[in-house]
Amino acid sequence: MSDQDGTEGRERERSARDAVEPAPQMWKMRRQRMTRCRDETVKALEGFLVTLRKTVEEKTSTVKETQALKRLRAERNSMDETLRRQEEKELWDIIKVRSVTRVMVTAYAHTILFLVLNVQVNLLGGRLFEEQMQNTVSSAASMVSNDTVASDRMGSYQASHKFVLMHTYEYFFERGLVALISTVERAVEEVLADWNVLDPSYLHMSREGFEDAIGKIRSLVEEGRSSRPTARQGRPRSLLRFLMPPSASLEVTIDDELASSILDETWDLLESPVVADAQKDCLNTTFEMMRDQYWGSIFESDSTAVDESAALPWATKPLATVLTKLKQTSNSFYKTSAVDTAGSQRMTVDSYCSMMDALPSVLEMGDVSFN
Repeated sequence: MSDQDGTEGRERERSARDAVEPAPQMWKMRRQRMTRCRDETVKALEGFLVTLRKTVEEKTSTVKETQALKRLRAERNSMDETLRRQEEKELWDIIKVRSVTRVMVTAYAHTILFLVLNVQVNLLGGRLFEEQMQNTVSSAASMVSNDTVASDRMGSYQASHKFVLMHTYEYFFERGLVALISTVERAVEEVLADWNVLDPSYLHMSREGFEDAIGKIRSLVEEGRSSRPTARQGRPRSLLRFLMPPSASLEVTIDDELASSILDETWDLLESPVVADAQKDCLNTTFEMMRDQYWGSIFESDSTAVDESAALPWATKPLATVLTKLKQTSNSFYKTSAVDTAGSQRMTVDSYCSMMDALPSVLEMGDVSFN
């Protein structure tokens, strides 16, 4: 073939490619694909919420302790006062730790799942988009239909997606989430060690005091910093360690080449600065929303009061009241839709996802993963 023939062939191929996929159209399709990835991320997260809620509520249940408190009150006239108050304090200490642990673990686990699903779905979506672009160009140049190839690849993509999800999240729900609960519980015990529901001074818990305690617990969990100045300070660690299996378990042979590649890229990205920035922003946004839209309302002043505090936006509340109302904040992560045909409720997207999706660092993380 002469040089002229070769040049003409390349020109025809380029013209076919440009006619089918001009640059503006390609970028439009890319944006559409990334929007679809965000939708798929939310759907995948919804599928995990039932399991998340069940595990967290089982590990932080206070039903037994609440029932025991009711029995103590009913028997108060027949019990030694000192013994009764000691038992009551012990029960309230358990309720205190588990109630705060439940809120914080739910926030952390929800954020972890959102971040990692975002990375994995965009990795898979980016691979599929790239292949579709290559196949479209090839098809346009050869004038051969690509429908069968696209259909087969979509089936392979879906199978790889399912494998990636199972391989990653089985570990999280079997071991990682339990470890996260234990870690948060230890931090809560340390920070709230002196909080005593029966102490008269804790009849006046302030919003600022509660928020300060939440901040100290976050420092312990997220940064390894102790609330005690004399304690040895740890190094900051990513919360995603609770989702990543030990390296030994990643050495198993994976026959699905695409799934294996996505898993490898997932672990690399989770250790990158772009994911670290997204984690920080997502956690800050989540805890701010919990405060501003949920647990913060516990401290709202009673508008019907006639004393001076009625003019203030916030009032103090008994610690017992705060603890018993915290579950409303935990429940804010679980929105349910109508009961489906199988008789079970389906979780739907919550406001936390909507806020995190719009964060610049999350958009950047999705873009980097998609590429």
